[in-house]
Amino acid sequence: MTIYNNIYILSRTPISDNYISVYGVWNFIDKGFNVHLWDLTPIFDLDAEKDVAISDLSVNPAFRIFKTKEEFIHEIERLPKDALLIPHITISFESLWIYRLISKNSLDYAVCNIFSFPDFGIKGESLYKKGNLCFFLKKLIKNLTVRDIVNKFRSLFPGLFFCLTGIKPANYFIAGGKKALEYHSYCLDKSTEICETHSFDYDVYLEEIAKDAFIFDSDMRYAVFLDQFLPFHPDRLYFEKFGIDPSMYYSSLSGFFDHLSDKLGIEIVIAAHPRADYDEKPDYFNGRKVIKGQTCRLVKNSEFVITHDSTTISYAVLYKKPIFFVGIGGMGDNRIKYISSLASLFNQTIICVGKYGDYNIDDTLKVDLNRYLKYEEEYIKRSGTPQKPLWDLFVQCINKNE
Repeated sequence: MTIYNNIYILSRTPISDNYISVYGVWNFIDKGFNVHLWDLTPIFDLDAEKDVAISDLSVNPAFRIFKTKEEFIHEIERLPKDALLIPHITISFESLWIYRLISKNSLDYAVCNIFSFPDFGIKGESLYKKGNLCFFLKKLIKNLTVRDIVNKFRSLFPGLFFCLTGIKPANYFIAGGKKALEYHSYCLDKSTEICETHSFDYDVYLEEIAKDAFIFDSDMRYAVFLDQFLPFHPDRLYFEKFGIDPSMYYSSLSGFFDHLSDKLGIEIVIAAHPRADYDEKPDYFNGRKVIKGQTCRLVKNSEFVITHDSTTISYAVLYKKPIFFVGIGGMGDNRIKYISSLASLFNQTIICVGKYGDYNIDDTLKVDLNRYLKYEEEYIKRSGTPQKPLWDLFVQCINKNE
């Protein structure tokens, strides 16, 4: 078996300090690996907003931004034999060439799903139940693009898709939670080593449970909003097809927060998204506290959590906090439906901002413990897996094959 000395981490979204932790950079360095951090964002969108904010490149791993495919291909073809690639890039029409390049050069690679989240999309088999091939073709032809055909074909017939495109199976798959093996876009087969770990949020939780720390006075009562920076998130530039008006969005949110504060007599604190830059923007939250980089601790000491569909509801699940699932006009029908489906997993209903009479606040404050435990098992951490950092578990997985 190959002994890996060099880890190459590939990203298609701008890299910030937060991603250094998510990608396990320091874990790999501590274990003696040479770590190379490659940002491919400009290849996918030269006009994308760049918010790279790695605080000190002199003490960080080899960091590089690639601006062209040719530049990246040249480096891939020169990689040493002891290299292991970890592309944090889902396989899609836009990224297919990366995995074909890895396969063409017979490079070892690992893929992961450490932010597993419910998928309420229509599966291939259900399409056939609704009218067999005729129904499928009608759905496919409507608004037809090559991109849509490729992505739909991959999701419905993955085995055939990977065979035809010449993508070799991943050497390792890092699975965070029971559902991680179901909700992914990667090429796996019987030769792929499955490394059972947990979600990255569980790593943060492990660090926090040992601390008796408060951000505010211990007797302060507050709820926390899990911000997603929706109107401005950089990934929207190439991942989302619709926009949402910032003024309308934040005005609607603030009105809902005022409603909750008046009703329950508590403050609403904002857990800012890691990519948010509210310091550069107007006071969208009307003077409320906006705190970045402390989401887990904020949730731990809160009364309840407010969210749309943030993956960090993991913290609310782990700390058994009530969750208010909120939808706002302008989000789009599909997103509203998704939030509603997510709420149903917890025996809750979506709260449509502006229609406060449509929900019961006492019911929303209830925690269905069985549903929380089920969510934890499926999307955060399987029972029986070790209580260690997920990237340390992955290193154990690759080292045992030496």
